Amino acid sequence: MVKNHLLRQSGKGSVVGVADDLCGLHATSSITPYLSLFNRIDGFSPEDLNLELGLKRLQRVRAMRGTLFLVSREMFPVVAIATRASEDKILRALLRWHISNQEFQTVSKAILSTLNQHSKTIVEIKRDVPRKFSRTIARKMGWRVMKRTKVDEVLNLLVVQGRLQSQAEPLVWNDVKWDGYGLRFFSAIRKITYSPTQIGTDDILDTNSARTKLVELYIRRHGPVAIDDIAWWMDLSRKIVANIVDSISGELVNIRIRDLGHGLLLHRQDLNTFEHLDKKYSSVHFLPYEDPYAKGFKLKQRLIDHKFERIAYPTGGALPTVLVDSRIVGTWGITIADHVTRLVIRKFVPLERGTVEKIREEGQTLGRFLTGEMSTEVIIEGEKRWRQIVATSRPSYYVTGTPRQKETCDGT
Repeated sequence: MVKNHLLRQSGKGSVVGVADDLCGLHATSSITPYLSLFNRIDGFSPEDLNLELGLKRLQRVRAMRGTLFLVSREMFPVVAIATRASEDKILRALLRWHISNQEFQTVSKAILSTLNQHSKTIVEIKRDVPRKFSRTIARKMGWRVMKRTKVDEVLNLLVVQGRLQSQAEPLVWNDVKWDGYGLRFFSAIRKITYSPTQIGTDDILDTNSARTKLVELYIRRHGPVAIDDIAWWMDLSRKIVANIVDSISGELVNIRIRDLGHGLLLHRQDLNTFEHLDKKYSSVHFLPYEDPYAKGFKLKQRLIDHKFERIAYPTGGALPTVLVDSRIVGTWGITIADHVTRLVIRKFVPLERGTVEKIREEGQTLGRFLTGEMSTEVIIEGEKRWRQIVATSRPSYYVTGTPRQKETCDGT
């Protein structure tokens, strides 16, 4: 919790500093970095992040597990090199899309050439490269058929290779439509541009050295952790991670925590702080979709009771969650009607009266951050009542599996 800046006494960090301390901000949804920082920096404003993006002190990179992150300029080379896709992975992708290596090289050259002067959107890139490269290709995936162009796929592979990087346009906070957040896929990305990756002199760092440095950073930022946590987070085999851990074993200690077992790794410099950690704290947070704390570990028993894991992590993604004293006690979403923001909380466990009051108080604070002066109502319900509320709020499918409401023609 302290390392993740989720305690009140750790709420004075800078945007870039917090991003580094979390080993990057999850950015698959462009909303997530803003809400992650709101939970960690007192007085945070969306313009604080927009400033760092404008100055390019935070860089967007497709990194661990193919996930998009915002990382500092200083951390970017390590992350980009450590997570760069192998040639075998690129060749397998080309084979799946029936693109020859020669075609890949030709289209790559055309894309890189058109980006030589300045960054461009995918629409601008397609306009500037030969039209034959924009021919639609199809790939069958089970019962579905995925269609895209050669430019689309080659552009994606150039990103995972680390040769291109993307940049999302900063959000205009007042333009975000919050109705449905947490209850359906919610990105709010406005515009993405692509440009050649500028790693510079740090490119002399080889893959093994970069991986070793990133593993050590992860242990420093998220420890105590298990080897399985590291392997999952880095998207590497357990054998590779075990060898990396052996190479830095002098910097690590093995500890045991009740309910989590033994074999947990902690950096030696953090041992004294860990042993004297004040566990008498109380905190409530509304974490966003794919928050770094909720997605920091493979072994999630430290975060949530196993019987609720599939609800909070459907298909592996982390829904917006309510965190009480380091544990996930529910999920949350937003519905808006009659100029009232409703934070609808799906609680997993019984909550004490004092905890409920803290959740309502924090919910009001979150509501003011999201929608300004609009009134906020915090609703805390169990499974059955929660489904009834959500099902009657919007006639749409939700990532939570709530059924579609039957539509009626009433003239409204």
